[in-house]
Amino acid sequence: MRTHSENVRKCRIFHRPNPRYIVYPAAIGIIEQVAVAKFLGVFIHCNFKCDRDVRYILAVCSQRIYLLKLLRSRGLPVLYLRRICHSIIISRLIYTISVWGGFLSAELTGRIDAFLFRLFRCGYTSTLLNIEDLLADADETLFIKVLRPGHCLHQFIA
Repeated sequence: MRTHSENVRKCRIFHRPNPRYIVYPAAIGIIEQVAVAKFLGVFIHCNFKCDRDVRYILAVCSQRIYLLKLLRSRGLPVLYLRRICHSIIISRLIYTISVWGGFLSAELTGRIDAFLFRLFRCGYTSTLLNIEDLLADADETLFIKVLRPGHCLHQFIA
């Protein structure tokens, strides 16, 4: 059973980027005040920008491309390379896209699309993917799940 101190250590309070206009909440014991927190692999920012998260994900996915290159050099067939690419790279992008997809700037959209083009150019995807299509697919998948009566968000569908 968890103790109170274990739960408090997990808590974070966000501070706002412009302290002149914000009244900070009173300090609560040992709870840390942060500008960015990472929850389940997703960076949550106090200003809801996703620059850091996108940079982090693209860096991780770029490292995974190296693994694909190694597998290709060992003679792994293209079909398997594409499956692995979807499993370790595309799925990583899709994992957080529902969280920050609506907050993407044109620059970040361009960076992600350039990365997806790189995957296509190297032959790791059979079709040229783009962030808008991935976001639309993720939103549709979530909406279909929410339509099920047993889903926790189903009650909010009018």
